[in-house]
Amino acid sequence: MRTSTETARQAAKRGQIVGAASRVFAARPYHVVCMDDVAGAARVGKGTLYRYFPSKEDLYLGVVAEAFDLLIRRLERVEAEDLPAAVALSRMIQAIVETFARHLAFFRLMQQGEARLFLRKKQVVRARRDRIAGGLARLLDRGAQTGVFRKVDRDLGPSMLIGLVWGTVVNHADDTPAEVLAQRVADLCLHGILQSATESA
Repeated sequence: MRTSTETARQAAKRGQIVGAASRVFAARPYHVVCMDDVAGAARVGKGTLYRYFPSKEDLYLGVVAEAFDLLIRRLERVEAEDLPAAVALSRMIQAIVETFARHLAFFRLMQQGEARLFLRKKQVVRARRDRIAGGLARLLDRGAQTGVFRKVDRDLGPSMLIGLVWGTVVNHADDTPAEVLAQRVADLCLHGILQSATESA
């Protein structure tokens, strides 16, 4: 029981630090952020901060990883519900849009051009992006097998969908609610742009 309590407490403390770090990194360029800034924002001592993250680089990568992990957990919950393919795709798009919008500062960290971090950041992002794309690919395959979706490229399809969501959120999250963005992206993905014969008649 005690070990379980300590683990939960540690997870909560880590989340507290990551949340504070995301706000600090979002407000200032990476190179001017110091660990003192994050410790103060998280209301923890520097010793506690260094126990969880031995360096600023580890902290930065922890913020990026946590943002992806939040999204992966949401997508896995949708996949586990075994919903009809079209409903599941709408829910996954909603999860991606809402997570990107809610944690936009997290994801914008990935766009910062810190050469020293590039290779490690690429490793952190690649594995998680592959998990997200894999879940979407499985759903697209299931929809194609049941005749709900037409067959699309298993590698390019998920990547194009993620790119569409990312571009939409980055450009419009400041002035359009996430739920509206999710509906518009889902509508475009599920119904396309071409008018049906009945619509154009």
